[in-house]
Amino acid sequence: MPDFNPDVLKSISILNENGHGAYIVGGAVRDYFLGCEIHDFDVVCDAKIEEIYEIFKDYKSKIYANNQCVSIKIGESRIEVAPIKGGSIEDDLTYRDYSINSVAYAPELGFIDPYNGIADLNNHILRTIREPSEVFKKDPLRILRGIRFAITKGLEIPANLKAQFNQYAYLLDTVHPMRIGPELNAIMLSEKPSIYFYEYLDVFKRIIPELEKCVGFDQKSKWHSHTVFDHLMVVLDSTEDDLALRFAALFHDIKKPECFITDDMGVGHFPNHYLVGANYAKELLIKYAYPTSLIEEVYRLVKYHDFRLENATDYDIIGFLSEFGTRDIDKLMKLQKADIKGQSPDLLYRVEKYSLIENKVHNVISKYKIYDYQKLAIKMKDLIDSGYSEINAKRKLIKLASDIAIGKIKNEREYLKRYIRLREAN
Repeated sequence: MPDFNPDVLKSISILNENGHGAYIVGGAVRDYFLGCEIHDFDVVCDAKIEEIYEIFKDYKSKIYANNQCVSIKIGESRIEVAPIKGGSIEDDLTYRDYSINSVAYAPELGFIDPYNGIADLNNHILRTIREPSEVFKKDPLRILRGIRFAITKGLEIPANLKAQFNQYAYLLDTVHPMRIGPELNAIMLSEKPSIYFYEYLDVFKRIIPELEKCVGFDQKSKWHSHTVFDHLMVVLDSTEDDLALRFAALFHDIKKPECFITDDMGVGHFPNHYLVGANYAKELLIKYAYPTSLIEEVYRLVKYHDFRLENATDYDIIGFLSEFGTRDIDKLMKLQKADIKGQSPDLLYRVEKYSLIENKVHNVISKYKIYDYQKLAIKMKDLIDSGYSEINAKRKLIKLASDIAIGKIKNEREYLKRYIRLREAN
């Protein structure tokens, strides 16, 4: 008998004792064959939802998913029990997506495998149980799930299925945005995400539409030997597997095509691409229901990625940190280092020298107390009320924060007011 979790086996035994056939299905069976740690336990049985709830009334349980499932706590395990779809377990398995997910298990019957899922699991092959068009039209998210399974479960996707992922990518437009993020995360955090972006480009164009403009876009600059899309892929692969850092790498130059202009010499420039890109990243990550903390982190990394620290003085760095902060400065420097790797080969020497910049920034942080320009004793409103424009008020506050950090002036409200008046008079 397979060594399944005793709590899930107990749930089946309880259902059997009450006259119902019951089966372990889905990821638990799949991961058993793949030798993966099993986290989720799904059981189907030939009882109605109300009967299931009544059978497990002595356990902590609740009905959810629009009255389609009962969640039951047995021992330390949370088990999801649902009525069988159709008249039999074989009928139920026809509703699955891939053969690897279409194997069931019952202690008295063994494995039920109408779609040869066990063979596919042993061979590490991903295959739909019906025509891919039918499977994907039923739930287009299965396209992204398939890519995720390949990454997280070490499965091979046959060439014809890869082609159909791209062919039916347009169906993803109908998927609720909140369902996209969990599937996308596995791809973003894979060892080399660019493999999947190149292989399933039509898929990712539906999720991140601005990628369409980046493909083949010549930057017309001696500093860039890659198209915008190829540059994004190099930078993406050059970052560590941190979700905020990976998204920042993907979005940092994504708006370059929109911001593109050329000078009289035909050289390309991209004014404000960092700010336009940061706003786009925020908009898209909000759409896909990412946590606010991650959205803000990605926004700031993209917005400030183009600030050059190479030739900055200590005073310049203090001013920058008073605006950007110190919390994510290491991630910003990692992004900048990855950005260099995606530029012209003539600039790669800068990667080797970047450790000097990192040391310089860390020395500034350890030597000076950094003040957030928005949290000084004097506020932006004070300056605006005295006639400053918003942009000039911000610049003034950053300078004040820098001067406070080096000990030139004090962070006291009345003192700062007098200091500003005195400077203006002179």
